[in-house]
Amino acid sequence: MQLAHAPLALLLLAAAAAPAAAVEVAVDARGRSAMRREEADASAQLFAGRLEDAQRGVAAGARAPTFQPKLRTCDAAKARVSFMKHHKARNESTAAQQYDAMLALAEVKRVFAELDLPIVLLSGVLLGWSRSCLAMPGDAGSDVGIFGPWLEEVGLDTIREAFSRQGHEFSASFCQDGPMRSGCEMRVQLPGLSRKEHGEGTPSVDIFVLFSPPPLGIGQFPGFFDQCHQETCGQNCERCNLATALWSGQEREQGRFFACPLPLRSFELASWMKETFWVPQNEDQYLKDEYGPNWRELQPTATHEACKSYTSRDISLSPYQSYIPGLPNAKAVMAAQRELERNEAARIAHSATEELQLWRLALPEVMSKDSTAAPWEEQRAPPIFPWQPGFKSWWRDRLQQYLRIRI
Repeated sequence: MQLAHAPLALLLLAAAAAPAAAVEVAVDARGRSAMRREEADASAQLFAGRLEDAQRGVAAGARAPTFQPKLRTCDAAKARVSFMKHHKARNESTAAQQYDAMLALAEVKRVFAELDLPIVLLSGVLLGWSRSCLAMPGDAGSDVGIFGPWLEEVGLDTIREAFSRQGHEFSASFCQDGPMRSGCEMRVQLPGLSRKEHGEGTPSVDIFVLFSPPPLGIGQFPGFFDQCHQETCGQNCERCNLATALWSGQEREQGRFFACPLPLRSFELASWMKETFWVPQNEDQYLKDEYGPNWRELQPTATHEACKSYTSRDISLSPYQSYIPGLPNAKAVMAAQRELERNEAARIAHSATEELQLWRLALPEVMSKDSTAAPWEEQRAPPIFPWQPGFKSWWRDRLQQYLRIRI
């Protein structure tokens, strides 16, 4: 009997165990299903993230700087009106500083052009050209802009050597981490161009490296600046995708700076001193954002207006990696500039003739009475005496060149 009922007992045991096994299978199936859903969700999130990055990249590319080879010339009639309105505020010292600032700017442009590096007129020097075809009175310095990738390709040491060969001093103290980091600013001092018999101060040109907003994350495209003038830049600062840096006070000691977001995107060429310089296409809007609504006055009371969205809230930044998608190659931009200079040579020469008349009208104290050549065309003699500015660096570079040739 026991043997006869054994198979039945086994069947009863198997039947009792079946529901538990079924439950385990169901649980296992639900677990695998849940895992598959989680994997699908993760894949979807990853795809959405990549799609968002791609869309952001397209949007960033749409914000890329553009350089249009169109020529603007000085408005001589407007410049004469400006001179007659403000001529009483001028004196021999301010005239000398204007003279020095313009020749320094032309010299810096020449050295950069030899390295295939375009520059953009900014701030006071652009204000002066726009209003009177002259540098701002009482200012021996000029401000220009450039892009970090262009400098990185050439190398700061190469640039320093190029200026040193001409007896000038190139400093990049605010570019300790290189020109690809935000906040980079350089200066060129040109002691050999100074006319100290008329005024004091060594001519200089400040070179601001234009940088992008901070990236949204590691390896991601730039976002937008979180502080700006909404009237100019838009509610989300979307129209101000480039900025310059303001190093000031305690923040400078801490290695931090204030960002100055600017409505810069498209650039055109301006004729000045028989040279061409890139200028913002929306010149009036840019100057209003820099100097306030009264920027057309002789000395605007407001300066660094674009920085106040950060300075007024005491929000400073540490240098970060700047990335400007779609930035054209420097050599291509320089080639377009040279082609325009060839094609528009007659207009550029005519504009320079009118400018020379303005120089003689506005700067009689410093203009040479014996020379008929324009100041920007006069050849500068090398410093031959030890007490002349630039003597040491000029002759040191000549000796190095001679030794290289001999070796």
